[in-house]
Amino acid sequence: MTAIQESTRNTHLTGTAAPPQVMTPGASPRFRHRLLNAVPLTIVLTLVAVLYGVNLSGYPEFVNDDEGTYFAQAWAVANEGAMAHYTYWYDHPPLGWIQLAVLLKPLQWIWGGNTFPVETAGRGMMTLVAIFSAALIYKIARNLGVPRSVSLVTPLVWALCPLTINLGRQIFLDNISMVWLLASFALVTGKPKLQYHVAAGAAFGVAVLSKETAAVALPAVLTALWSFSWARTRAFSIAGFLGTGAFVVSGWLLFAAIKNELLPGPGHVSLWDAIVWQLHGRGGGGFIFTEGSGANDLLMGWLGQDPYLVIAGMLMSVVGLFLGRLRGIALVPVMYLVVALRGG
Repeated sequence: MTAIQESTRNTHLTGTAAPPQVMTPGASPRFRHRLLNAVPLTIVLTLVAVLYGVNLSGYPEFVNDDEGTYFAQAWAVANEGAMAHYTYWYDHPPLGWIQLAVLLKPLQWIWGGNTFPVETAGRGMMTLVAIFSAALIYKIARNLGVPRSVSLVTPLVWALCPLTINLGRQIFLDNISMVWLLASFALVTGKPKLQYHVAAGAAFGVAVLSKETAAVALPAVLTALWSFSWARTRAFSIAGFLGTGAFVVSGWLLFAAIKNELLPGPGHVSLWDAIVWQLHGRGGGGFIFTEGSGANDLLMGWLGQDPYLVIAGMLMSVVGLFLGRLRGIALVPVMYLVVALRGG
């Protein structure tokens, strides 16, 4: 220690400069290695961009009633500062079409003007949603320990499914909600850090406010959170997730309360009436396996487009319930199947 101090003192007194530090040659090869690893995923995402970004106004039929409604609501937000082009009656949380409204004008520079119908910009956002969804599916697969080669195939299986292409290219709130639900799973299954789990709660809250049906997946996300969190901090992770998610969702309630539209009353719509109507007032689709029912017609339509992935996916989900790290992901389609089987 004395010798080192003396050497340092002599260097300071004589003004002799210390020899320059030589950069190790490992940094550049490491960067090149990461860049090469990113190439296959880039190719996959480029393919997804082509599948979901070409001929938007030609396939599928342009545009159906739901697409027109959601696009019109986004247009009202962007151009009129209103939640909808008519009285907003809380039929769905508004965050889905608000996100579309934020990107509407930039998307119209690409898909709009005199070249495309104006609604094509809405389908353009579905292209962005598909790209991010594919990337998140890859990330979740890697978090689950799936080999890189198989993880690259996973988003392709999803993106190349005819049913996914048909529904994923349309302006549906479900597509916007799904990308946030995937983001929540990607954060939950990543490193077991509290900040990630808090962010996952926020992402789940945005998913619910984009389309309320995302709430059905809550038990699945909590199951994944339980599996991937540390035992000694699990209570904090769950509290952070639920607290942040509830805080985000409460924004919708606060909006209704500020406008005095939270509870029923004379001369105005209410969030309470809309929820009651959605759960009990609207006509049901019938039992999914009853021939001729609306639910059965929907199922037959899905099976007509891709019976293999629909059936195999459900069977594999049931198997996944018995595999610890896969249980949370596998529970998602099972939860939605349970809801579909309730009938009515």
